Amino acid sequence: MPMMMPMEWMIVLSSIIFVIILLMIFVSFMNLDYSFSFKSINTPQIIQSWEKK
Repeated sequence: MPMMMPMEWMIVLSSIIFVIILLMIFVSFMNLDYSFSFKSINTPQIIQSWEKK
Protein backbone atom coordinates (compact mmCIF):
# COMPACT_ATOMS: atom_id res chain seq x y z
CA MET A 1 0.00 0.00 0.00
CA PRO A 2 1.42 3.40 -0.91
CA MET A 3 1.58 6.05 1.76
CA MET A 4 -0.30 8.59 -0.36
CA MET A 5 -3.66 6.90 0.07
CA PRO A 6 -4.17 7.74 3.78
CA MET A 7 -3.05 11.32 3.20
CA GLU A 8 -5.51 11.75 0.35
CA TRP A 9 -8.29 10.27 2.45
CA MET A 10 -7.41 12.60 5.31
CA ILE A 11 -7.51 15.59 2.96
CA VAL A 12 -10.85 14.52 1.51
CA LEU A 13 -12.33 13.88 4.96
CA SER A 14 -11.10 17.20 6.32
CA SER A 15 -12.49 19.09 3.33
CA ILE A 16 -15.87 17.36 3.69
CA ILE A 17 -15.95 18.18 7.42
CA PHE A 18 -15.01 21.79 6.68
CA VAL A 19 -17.83 22.13 4.12
CA ILE A 20 -20.33 20.58 6.55
CA ILE A 21 -19.28 23.03 9.28
CA LEU A 22 -19.65 25.96 6.90
CA LEU A 23 -23.13 24.77 5.90
CA MET A 24 -24.15 24.38 9.55
CA ILE A 25 -22.93 27.89 10.37
CA PHE A 26 -24.76 29.31 7.34
CA VAL A 27 -27.98 27.50 8.22
CA SER A 28 -27.78 28.62 11.86
CA PHE A 29 -27.32 32.26 10.77
CA MET A 30 -30.26 31.94 8.37
CA ASN A 31 -32.43 30.51 11.15
CA LEU A 32 -31.40 33.34 13.48
CA ASP A 33 -32.25 36.00 10.90
CA TYR A 34 -35.54 34.29 10.12
CA SER A 35 -36.57 34.03 13.77
CA PHE A 36 -35.58 37.64 14.50
CA SER A 37 -37.52 39.00 11.53
CA PHE A 38 -40.40 36.70 12.50
CA LYS A 39 -40.47 38.10 16.05
CA SER A 40 -40.11 41.73 14.99
CA ILE A 41 -42.81 41.57 12.29
CA ASN A 42 -45.52 39.57 14.09
CA THR A 43 -47.53 40.13 17.26
CA PRO A 44 -46.43 38.99 20.76
CA GLN A 45 -48.52 35.83 20.32
CA ILE A 46 -45.74 34.48 18.07
CA ILE A 47 -43.15 35.24 20.77
CA GLN A 48 -45.25 33.45 23.41
CA SER A 49 -45.54 30.38 21.17
CA TRP A 50 -41.73 30.50 20.62
CA GLU A 51 -41.14 30.69 24.40
CA LYS A 52 -43.44 27.73 25.03
CA LYS A 53 -41.38 25.49 22.75
